Amino acid sequence: MMGGRFVVILAGLTGFTGVVLAAIGAHAVPGTDDPANYRAWQSASLLHLVHSLVLLMVGIRLQQAASRGLLLAAGMLFLGIVLFSGSIYARVALGIESTFNLAPTGGLLLMVAWLVMVFGWLRD
Repeated sequence: MMGGRFVVILAGLTGFTGVVLAAIGAHAVPGTDDPANYRAWQSASLLHLVHSLVLLMVGIRLQQAASRGLLLAAGMLFLGIVLFSGSIYARVALGIESTFNLAPTGGLLLMVAWLVMVFGWLRD
């Protein structure tokens, strides 16, 4: 199924960017000198990478069988990664405080995506 292939590719790209951003945060971001910013960056990187793996699993499953629920979960996972982790990266690295307000929305999307994923798997 084309949707599954796209989700697998998306997972690969989010995984790649997660590793790159984790390395950048550990070595090159001036804002991570502050312990609170460093912990925030670590949390963003951890959730980014973990959910990239989950996105990969959903994509592999979508290649086996079509599922609107799993496709919805994949979209929510991707958007959750972008909003949660991306807003933290932007705040710490670029000093853009207004993006930090997007983190709770991204976190909520990640939580709901897990439930949608479970129901998507149960329906298959």
